[in-house]
Amino acid sequence: MAKSLLDRNDFEGAFKEYQKVLTLSGTNPPGDEALYHMGMIHVHYGNPKRDYSKSLVFYRRLVKDYPQSPRIEQARLWIGMLQEVERLNQSLQKCQQTLEETKKVDIEIEEKKREKTK
Repeated sequence: MAKSLLDRNDFEGAFKEYQKVLTLSGTNPPGDEALYHMGMIHVHYGNPKRDYSKSLVFYRRLVKDYPQSPRIEQARLWIGMLQEVERLNQSLQKCQQTLEETKKVDIEIEEKKREKTK
């Protein structure tokens, strides 16, 4: 059912179905598959509510709770990529902040130049 909903881009419906699977399976398969797909839902390009940090939580949980899962390597790859995305986003935010501060300084300098020419 969850896969069918996901194929129709019903991300919320699919997520709820995977949550049911996870709840019913506990720490047994197919809980690992449910976690993997819950992570995928949060990184899916078509999901308007995608959330990389939530995806990271699901992949980390998969690695922790299901160390023998056939999805373990895929989850680790996603963890690495998502951590890099978070790091790049933080760098971008710092750059944007620096740019805004630089713009303010430039405006102040221009205002002082204008005042001196009066």
